[in-house]
Amino acid sequence: MSDAITSLLADPARPATVDKPAAGQLAPLHVDAVEAARLCGVGRSLWLELHTRGEVPAGFKLGRRLLWSIRELELWDAAGRPAREQFNRILMMHRQRAIHGQGFGGTR
Repeated sequence: MSDAITSLLADPARPATVDKPAAGQLAPLHVDAVEAARLCGVGRSLWLELHTRGEVPAGFKLGRRLLWSIRELELWDAAGRPAREQFNRILMMHRQRAIHGQGFGGTR
């Protein structure tokens, strides 16, 4: 797991990880609210409240599930955990830089 995800924790002495995949399996690219909250050091209810208030990345619906991209959580943390509106602008810049091969603040 990347250092950025580990730094999402409220208590850095307890490193969070997404379970490592078994041999021959891919690592997860997205997490649900429970896992996103755990990675960020808060409970599920608080995570969903922060989501409702626009203070965490938007996530997306897949069927009935609400998921978050691990990569976007990493970028959100690297950007200082800004509110969603500001993060969306940062994410747009990141995507434009990625298209032009410029990376994102050394995290690429």
